[in-house]
Amino acid sequence: MQRLSSIFSRGTNMKLAKTLSAIALILSLPAQAVSTSTGAVLFNGTDGNWFNPANWSSGRVPGSEDDVVLDADDNVVIDPALGRTPVQVRDLTIRGKARLETLPDTHLITRDEIVQDQGQLIHRSSASEGDTLIISASPDPAAGWGFGQSGTLLNPSTQSHRDVILKTSAT
Repeated sequence: MQRLSSIFSRGTNMKLAKTLSAIALILSLPAQAVSTSTGAVLFNGTDGNWFNPANWSSGRVPGSEDDVVLDADDNVVIDPALGRTPVQVRDLTIRGKARLETLPDTHLITRDEIVQDQGQLIHRSSASEGDTLIISASPDPAAGWGFGQSGTLLNPSTQSHRDVILKTSAT
């Protein structure tokens, strides 16, 4: 009985040592491994220039870790002559009659682009790449229970790569 107790005790101590080692390893990982995103970055400017830091709720031009939301009557242009391209954000949502236009030679990289509630995404001879482009239909009968004016105008370059998903809430 004592021998069995000794073996069990050694096994428990070994498991505890391994668990403590794993915790110590996790705690020693650099802070960069944790996402730094603190929520959506909103456009609140008036001149429409994507590259103007004063136009953004964060006080800086959005980057690759940011989710960007264009809403209401936002009318935003990505003009490569005014800033650095490629433009990369995590997710891009365009809704509520907002409009984003990418001018020629723009390279936009996102995980997802979501266009809904009469939002518009216009690519003019520019490249867009990422996982999906989601165009959501309006559930509002006044808007015709369909895609209405939500949508995209694509005039992409050969560098555009994206799956397109059309969503509707109609049953």
